[in-house]
Amino acid sequence: MRPSSSPTGYTQICESTAGGGQGSPITNLAFPIIIDEAVKGTEAKFPGIEIRCIQDDADIIGPPNPIFGTEGALNYLLGELAKCNLAPNKSKFLV
Repeated sequence: MRPSSSPTGYTQICESTAGGGQGSPITNLAFPIIIDEAVKGTEAKFPGIEIRCIQDDADIIGPPNPIFGTEGALNYLLGELAKCNLAPNKSKFLV
């Protein structure tokens, strides 16, 4: 907001220390930047695995054996996302 009474021309209307509001224009830029290293790192560690994301929806593509299991790409990706303080909703997983 830009009222004429503010010396800077701007008035702080809220403060956020985590997350971004749904529909916020900056969220569409910030979220992919945050998950980029986790996604690309998983693809690099697991040859033949591809991950495609549209914002917070992701598909892991490849043979099932390297994807699933405790040492698989899915578990690795979840661990990398946890380092970004992200906890995917496992009840929404389609496997």
